[in-house]
Amino acid sequence: TGPERVHIVKPVLSILGPHSVAIKWQDTPCADQFSVCWGSWPDRVLYTCHTDTHTSLTVTDLQPTTKYTFILTALGSNRERSDPFVFAVLMPKGKKNTLNIPNLDSNPNLPIFIKAVQHESDASEFRPLSY
Repeated sequence: TGPERVHIVKPVLSILGPHSVAIKWQDTPCADQFSVCWGSWPDRVLYTCHTDTHTSLTVTDLQPTTKYTFILTALGSNRERSDPFVFAVLMPKGKKNTLNIPNLDSNPNLPIFIKAVQHESDASEFRPLSY
């Protein structure tokens, strides 16, 4: 058998909000660098790429409600490339979340209910906040 083929290990994409994502993966000894390229749909021809030795990248300045494709590739020492790992993501709506807290001095026993929701349909379950 020859040397180990360059590959991507356990990639994970997390949506941080309507404008940013974080991509993480595990280091692998056969890769010298990693390349992350991304672009919006339908502009699949226009991609931004970032190549580095780090095993994570936060991408910012994305547009809400826009479909993005992220392509992660490991790069070996002899120009060898791994098979690409592709994420397709629809960014959530960008909405300001305003939290109004009642005057607790007037009623200190008043429960406060808080739940972060990404979609209107997710707002069905609320739990009291303990303080």
